[in-house]
Amino acid sequence: AELHGEERFDPHYTDPALTGSDVIEYLITLDDETLSRVHDVQVTLYYQAVPPSYLQERFRDAGVGPAENDEIKRLFYITSHLNVNDAVDEEGIDVIKDWKLPLTGTTRALE
Repeated sequence: AELHGEERFDPHYTDPALTGSDVIEYLITLDDETLSRVHDVQVTLYYQAVPPSYLQERFRDAGVGPAENDEIKRLFYITSHLNVNDAVDEEGIDVIKDWKLPLTGTTRALE
């Protein structure tokens, strides 16, 4: 497939060793007062597997056309009985609280 626009210059689209990855850079401006109080910045990347808004749309549309079937009922049952706020890992840390799965994170000292 031919890439159009700026993505044709992005190695994350064109290099097979990098496809599926990306680099995101956030620049945050802090005022002098905040800089004097802050030493580290902590960042966590989350993956939201099934956002609640998606489920709300599915259930709202459940009675419309072909979506009215056992699969919608099954999805409703599974998601309405899943307690995401009590799922913890072996260290007792929440793993899917608020429908977010922590993927990675880091802490860095400010320069």
